[in-house]
Amino acid sequence: AEPLEILSISNSKDTLMTGDGLSPKVLGVADDVLVTEEDTPLNLTEIFSIRDIDARDMAIPDDERSGGSIEVTVTAVHGKVAMPIYDMSSVLFLEPSQWSNTSKSSLVQFVASVSTANSLVGGLIFFPDRDWHGSTAQVRVMCSDRGNYGLGGIKTGSQRVLINVLSVNDEPTLAGPESESIASFFIDEGESIRLLGTNFEDAYVTHLRRAGDTEAIDAYFLSESPDKVPYVLNRPEPHEEYELWRSGVSGTGKDVVDNAYYTAMEADPEFGWRHVAVGHNISRHKFLAASPSYFTELGGILYFAANDHSRYGAELWRSDGTTVSLVSDILPGPESSSPQYLVVYNDRLYFGAIGVDDRSWRLPIEHSDECDGMRQSSFDSRVFLVVSEENIWNPGYTYDCPRDYHWMTSTEAYQIFTGRNVGASTGDGGNFEYDTSFEQMTYFGQCGWFGYEWGSRNRHHFRFADSHLTGTYKSAGSPDSRRPDLDPIRNGEISLRVDKFAGVVCVLDDSQSSGSATGGELWVSDGSHTGTIRATEINPGDSHSHANVSYLTVFDGALFFSANDGVHGAEPYRFVAEDDRGRGTARLLSDLRRGPESSKPRYFTGCGGLLWFAANDGLHGEELFVSTGALGFLDREVGDAAHSGSFPEIGGAGTWMTADVATGRTSSSPASLTCLGGSTLLFAATQGRTGRELWRASFNTSVTIELVRDIFRGSRSSNPKYLTVYNRRAYFTADDGEHGVELWSTDGTAYGTKLVTDIRSGLASSSPHFLTPFNNRLYFVAKQDAGRSTLVPRATQLWSTDGITTSKVYDHTESLFDVDFNALDAAWPPRLGSLGTEALFFPARRGGTPVIGGVSRGYARGSGLVPSTQAFAVYDADEYDELSLQLNIEPPESGTLTLTQLAGARIVKGDGTLDPHLMLRGSMLQINNALAHLLFSAKSGFNGLATIRASIADTCENYQNTSCANSMEAISNVFIRQINEPPTITITSLSDNPIIYFTDPDLTETSFGIDPRSGKTIFPRVLVNLTAEPGLISLSRTAGLSFLQGDGVLDKVQVFEATIEDANRAVARLRYSSSSSSSSAEDRIYVSINDNGYSGATGPKEASAILNITTST
Repeated sequence: AEPLEILSISNSKDTLMTGDGLSPKVLGVADDVLVTEEDTPLNLTEIFSIRDIDARDMAIPDDERSGGSIEVTVTAVHGKVAMPIYDMSSVLFLEPSQWSNTSKSSLVQFVASVSTANSLVGGLIFFPDRDWHGSTAQVRVMCSDRGNYGLGGIKTGSQRVLINVLSVNDEPTLAGPESESIASFFIDEGESIRLLGTNFEDAYVTHLRRAGDTEAIDAYFLSESPDKVPYVLNRPEPHEEYELWRSGVSGTGKDVVDNAYYTAMEADPEFGWRHVAVGHNISRHKFLAASPSYFTELGGILYFAANDHSRYGAELWRSDGTTVSLVSDILPGPESSSPQYLVVYNDRLYFGAIGVDDRSWRLPIEHSDECDGMRQSSFDSRVFLVVSEENIWNPGYTYDCPRDYHWMTSTEAYQIFTGRNVGASTGDGGNFEYDTSFEQMTYFGQCGWFGYEWGSRNRHHFRFADSHLTGTYKSAGSPDSRRPDLDPIRNGEISLRVDKFAGVVCVLDDSQSSGSATGGELWVSDGSHTGTIRATEINPGDSHSHANVSYLTVFDGALFFSANDGVHGAEPYRFVAEDDRGRGTARLLSDLRRGPESSKPRYFTGCGGLLWFAANDGLHGEELFVSTGALGFLDREVGDAAHSGSFPEIGGAGTWMTADVATGRTSSSPASLTCLGGSTLLFAATQGRTGRELWRASFNTSVTIELVRDIFRGSRSSNPKYLTVYNRRAYFTADDGEHGVELWSTDGTAYGTKLVTDIRSGLASSSPHFLTPFNNRLYFVAKQDAGRSTLVPRATQLWSTDGITTSKVYDHTESLFDVDFNALDAAWPPRLGSLGTEALFFPARRGGTPVIGGVSRGYARGSGLVPSTQAFAVYDADEYDELSLQLNIEPPESGTLTLTQLAGARIVKGDGTLDPHLMLRGSMLQINNALAHLLFSAKSGFNGLATIRASIADTCENYQNTSCANSMEAISNVFIRQINEPPTITITSLSDNPIIYFTDPDLTETSFGIDPRSGKTIFPRVLVNLTAEPGLISLSRTAGLSFLQGDGVLDKVQVFEATIEDANRAVARLRYSSSSSSSSAEDRIYVSINDNGYSGATGPKEASAILNITTST
């Protein structure tokens, strides 16, 4: 055989021959010959040609592929290639396995005759990568004769051409949160809000849409990591990321996926799992995954964690199998409580989460006071007094303040409350000798309270976050401004008063971004919003004090898990429910790794009356531990009130390491623990001699640990995973070195450990995942053989087995769905969700499959990079160009804009503080970073729709010789709610004729339409109260007044409703008749007006005044 050569054109017409006179020599190509512009295809017609002299000598006809075929590989750097093909039957494509005249790829591999191969490579077209420019692009053609021509083995030849892609100015793109007619934010007059709703991904996708690059759009939407791209489908927008799906598992035959979807695509229906989307999409961002996970059934309802990426973040959800709904926004607002490791214990759902639990201890809504159990201080509007349902204080317990507030400390209290603190707080208006302000009481007699009493309970003391240490409290009977009082000190120690507890003092917290008072803790839910509360507090402190409750498991009537109390590190804990709402106390099982470092216990599994788990004591690496469930030495004298007797207190001897499988500090890393039955525990572990294999632990009078079988002989690992018991056998996945990763089963003995089936024959792996017993069979997801090309992996399919027969659940299943492996693997144990006997549940999306290629810009799926949300987002392929961003508010009187950070951008219009118009200049990165810190402040007096209109443009500084007048607009809408402003009373004394005049700044802005009888506008009515002391009053007129008390003539008290105009006419000439017998006395008329709350939100507002009258006889 002789070498294969590739000819390429040059400026020379010479033909040079090699020494044997038979093989042509390859001629080079000048590097500067091939030039194209950014995003412009380059035709490589007749650039490459292929010749094999051996094939010619053997006189093999060109139309025969046997014997005379060659293998051609075309690779493109910084781009893709396309090639026309007119006879598909004459070419065998290896990569990709399917090809058409519209296909493009950076790697093309095919087998064809020499003449057919020449027709293909002679028509190559090079497509530069989107937005790329530079001089290092290239196309290389490599040929192999596959050793078909005599002795000497395989001969190859290759040639490349370099391509210079010239830079072209690209239009900048701008993304905003919504369309012209929709408001994305709702705030009150005078309030400020950080503008959010879009991110860099949206701007990048907008750029691709404007360019019409549907292939790049599909690749970006569905890519899960930089080495993944999807099937190329012209797909509609719904279901583009992982959502909650269900699969029927009964019957055979076709498993049709969403006929309506494919009808809309004008394509024949494809076949996949029998998937049905459950309810609406949970994620409100079409390119971000909801990723449902931690599936658990309770009372015929499926519970799980999911992220809507909008209003709620990652929270607790539920489904009846047809619809989904939110259980509770545990961490209110768009941030995430991140529920994890859901488990059912005592007919309730327990899990770890970060949240706000203010409603579990506050006054219930159904019998709250007139202030909703949360009175705003009249001394400092940032401060609220929040009332507790119980009036017995639990010192050291964290009483969560509502969202956006934190529990005030004693130090803060002394800084905020500056009033004098002399004499006892009596609740009778203060100590008038010293407190001369006559201000409102903290809560005494307020909000409908009868003195200190509400709900038949006495409530005196509002506590601070550190009151259990300082003894400080705010008395309900003290003036609002009074400094904190102290519990009595007896024998040099503070004697804490736990009775007459009123609640806590909360203060507005602009800095607490997480909104959580305690960080991650153990939570419990009965499936309702009000029944979702914190079960216990393990790591007391602020929002950064995370107990990180994980791997929850029920064992012997108690709940066991890993948690960190902030003192001992992450260690095993035991929890027992102690009240009718599921709350209780968590107690340290054992401090396995003494001190503040963590043993990090995980995979808790009950078996043979013992609790097994993996942990690292710091001396032996991560090994297998076992426990009786008895409390360790730190809590040996503490019992469980609701579970006494079940756990004998025997000190630390109740928990111990079973064996040092990997000796020394090396870890055997036990995982996939499962109880085979009786006292036999199976698990995967690593030992140097055997690699990672299947092990067995059993307990009689002592623990025995031994290897079950070295499935992959020698030191290499079979890596058993997903151990699950079904029909008295344990099933798992493993690789024996001969069959790839396939399904195995065992009875716990070496002889009884066998391969169940080889789904993908040979060394290829079907990689079964998420083994789930369901409806008397074992279900799992796996890959089927890819067909003639094993180079192209396929998406997963649903399979089942009874231990004898293993098959796809449906006869026709063709891989059109991807399952979210990361979401399912996060749970313990990692399984598909199930509800009753009807269906399996899982996070899925329409199909994508990993192949060579991927995206290079933006955020790659699965990369761990989560794009931040901001007001607007900018993308410019020319990322270093200077851009100009204009921001305008329409109408200008509606509000202002403030940039809290510039991040390197420059302000060229406005000053960045309370501006109706702003202009910024900077790079794409600088402007995006600045837009993440844009505030909108609504002006008082304006209500309705405000529009922030943004436009982006090139400054053209880098393109003097080209046209670059490129710009784009986007908007963000804010609806400003009208807020009711309080009325005012003006009293003017003009000798003996005082004038009372009522005004309301917003009452005239509200009307109830037109009176059909009079044709006049109907304005809201106000409520006026006039009380004389001690005389009588008479109004000048009563027209338009509706009296609730009195009649307008010589009344001690007059209460009437009227428009503000009629009320002013009635009191314009008020007459007062004194009943005082004194020769000189000062009488009073008490005046109040209530606007009835008709002119905006926040309820009725009232004003009051006193008219002093001096009379003489």
